[in-house]
Amino acid sequence: MMLRNIAERLSRNPYPAYSVLRRVRPVLRIARLGHWAVFDYDSVKRTLGDHDAFSSDVSKAGFGNLGWFIFFDAPRHTKLRGLVSRAFTARSIANLEPRIHELAHTLLDSHADRGEMDLVADFSLPLPLMVIAEMLGVPSNEWRTFRRWSEALLGLINTIAGGPAAAAAIAACRQGQEEMQAYLSPLLALRREAARDDLLSRLVHAEVDGERLTDAEILSFFELLLVAGHETTTNLIGSAVLCLLEHPQQLTRLRAEPELW
Repeated sequence: MMLRNIAERLSRNPYPAYSVLRRVRPVLRIARLGHWAVFDYDSVKRTLGDHDAFSSDVSKAGFGNLGWFIFFDAPRHTKLRGLVSRAFTARSIANLEPRIHELAHTLLDSHADRGEMDLVADFSLPLPLMVIAEMLGVPSNEWRTFRRWSEALLGLINTIAGGPAAAAAIAACRQGQEEMQAYLSPLLALRREAARDDLLSRLVHAEVDGERLTDAEILSFFELLLVAGHETTTNLIGSAVLCLLEHPQQLTRLRAEPELW
């Protein structure tokens, strides 16, 4: 019980522990897992930047491999990133801005009469998932399904400790991947026959040196997009509003000078 309480407190606010570790043990061996953890800026910078000494292949640390290109080393990482970059252009993202404004206002307006809302459940959670759906060229109301798949992928963090929780997390992830594959396969076939102005079409037709992404590689990128594009944005919005509430003078300034956004 005590360990569970400690783990919950660390999960809610790990920063005091990080501060101590940076000071007394910036490079830490976690014997039970057989892993190393680094906490100070210089160590993290070197770990991420020294590709000769360190690998991005997490399967070597016993985590398995989801097939996401961020977990590959060169030259495969270089190839996959190049193909994805052809589809994920700055212009295509900029063109989404008016629609993002529209979706954001729709979510806010739906709660205006009540005069209150749950920021996470009613806004910061659905908004990025709705945007991802729009990017892919599918209805924005698919966001609830996307959320379930994203949570299944994020649940893989429970595999670190092993045991029944790990087995359940792996089973949920595999089921989610099967559902995602069944969902995407017919859409990719349609985009190959008739391209549209959406991300799926650009991923299908992106080409570098005569190579294109396979269906499996597109599925892996879709999984990465769900996790990286969803949770990060949800947390960003929530953290930003929390910071403004904790620093009301900055909120007052922002209201007076909205261009600061």
